Amino acid sequence: MPLRRGHSVFFLLAIERGESYSMLHHEKYGREVGAMNPAREHLKRTHGEVFSDGAMIELVRGHGDPASLALLLWEGRHAVIGGLVRHDGKAYTPPSLDPTLSRSMRLPSEATPYGSTRELFTGITDLAIHYCRVPEDAAAKIAFFVFGGWLIEKLDFAPLLSVVAPPGSAKNLLLRLLSLICRRPLILADTSASTLRSLPTPLAATFLFDEAILTPRTERMIAASLTRGRLTIRAGRAIDNFSAKVICSPAPLGPALACKALQIMLPPTSGQLPIFGDDALEQVAKEYQAKLLLYRLTNYTKVVTPQFDVGALTPPVQEVARALASCITADEQLQQRVVSLLSDADCDFRTNQSSSLEAAILEGLIFCCHDPQRPHVLCGQLADIVNTLWTERGDDRRTTPESVGWKLRSVGLRTSAIGAKGHGLDLTDELKTRVHKLAYQHGVTTLARTAKTECENCARTSAR
Repeated sequence: MPLRRGHSVFFLLAIERGESYSMLHHEKYGREVGAMNPAREHLKRTHGEVFSDGAMIELVRGHGDPASLALLLWEGRHAVIGGLVRHDGKAYTPPSLDPTLSRSMRLPSEATPYGSTRELFTGITDLAIHYCRVPEDAAAKIAFFVFGGWLIEKLDFAPLLSVVAPPGSAKNLLLRLLSLICRRPLILADTSASTLRSLPTPLAATFLFDEAILTPRTERMIAASLTRGRLTIRAGRAIDNFSAKVICSPAPLGPALACKALQIMLPPTSGQLPIFGDDALEQVAKEYQAKLLLYRLTNYTKVVTPQFDVGALTPPVQEVARALASCITADEQLQQRVVSLLSDADCDFRTNQSSSLEAAILEGLIFCCHDPQRPHVLCGQLADIVNTLWTERGDDRRTTPESVGWKLRSVGLRTSAIGAKGHGLDLTDELKTRVHKLAYQHGVTTLARTAKTECENCARTSAR
């Protein structure tokens, strides 16, 4: 049936028969779609809706103009696409977006069967290996990130993909692939604080930052934006930047972000890079946008925190593992793979944690706890011990008694006046037990090596 101006056309998806959309005249399905008169009822502009009865509205690509938008209404067994859709007596229409933004953002135009979760996951990893020539583990990280972005509203921790791409790497190929299959992808060249505050957050887009140069301020903003509910205030307006993000940069992320990211290292390439025609890439986008949309629609209510053991990871990395694994439904074995994929981030976090000032102070306290002739330790004495440890390890950092005092408080050890000598800690049995527990939690790597057989705290801690 030809599509004419003013001719209202809707599409029905018969999922149970594995069919794609078929064009059906709206009068025949007027009861399901609703004959809407914009002049007589209020229309709500929306980027998407999730209803308590399981129905959903998704933003999709309209027909004709590449910047045109439409809405897909999903009601569990079938979907309807149109410029206007109605659910539960209310009418909805697409948002009004800047045409440049609308054209730049990839959107599906339909939803099609995807097979099983494993088949869809494997399809994405095969694309990454074929198009970008990345190792299998890197391809799996890409797939976990993509799944997380398509279900981000169900997560408390947003997916972050770090692409370390030195000059000469094939990072453009990877960014191109991500821009084809991620949910509502937008490639951005600026990572300034003002740009981060201006992101179009109602879209729940996936932001791809190319050639990112992160200042400490922007790193803190991005780190905060990965946890749901963390707002920033600008000119009296609350801004929620919770979103899936890709950070492509020539250097690894700083410690505050690295432990929260799936990291991919792209080596410099030699020889001719793969060449893929626009038609082939558009076909990839059309196929996977449609499949991932149906995965989102049919699995949105099935996203739950997995119950498998992530105790081998440090607490910050455990959050990432649980969030990413929850987006993989009906495949526990595939869920558990995320633990091994995050082992590099976990190792980096442990290394950074064990080299921190807090860890050095706790290591110095362990030394003091093992000295039976020492009833207390002053902040100045502890600063000298820490500086000596750093010097022996070739570390040129230095600390002061004041810094030691503040760090002790930050880990829950409050100092008090030790006579007229200054402030410090009384090394009571209770405090020694707390120090050993804190040292273990902060990854003090020398704890086992400095343990003495007569120290019950060391024996208990080493047995963990």
